[in-house]
Amino acid sequence: MTREDCISRQALIERINNAEENFKADHMESIASDDGDPFVDGVLSGVFNIREMVAQAPSVTPTRKKGKWIEEPNCWLRCSCCNSHYPHTSINGVRGSNYCPNCGADMKEV
Repeated sequence: MTREDCISRQALIERINNAEENFKADHMESIASDDGDPFVDGVLSGVFNIREMVAQAPSVTPTRKKGKWIEEPNCWLRCSCCNSHYPHTSINGVRGSNYCPNCGADMKEV
């Protein structure tokens, strides 16, 4: 699991809540009627189930990739994780950079 894969559970639940409110506003007539609309009921039931699955999903601890700068010919450096190339003089002198600007790999401890 990388940092890019992690999301905020609370932010996702807020987006689900907002989508639900927008759906309810668009279907206010059906919701207010005593007859009920199977489509609207189904969507709202689905939203409830999705919100519960998100709320109960297991949490994870993101790990950060660890890499190193590899010297390449003609004054280039390459990230050992994503293979991105940078001139020695770019990115504030990549040689001293503690992370890869492309993939975010930690270059401090390798």
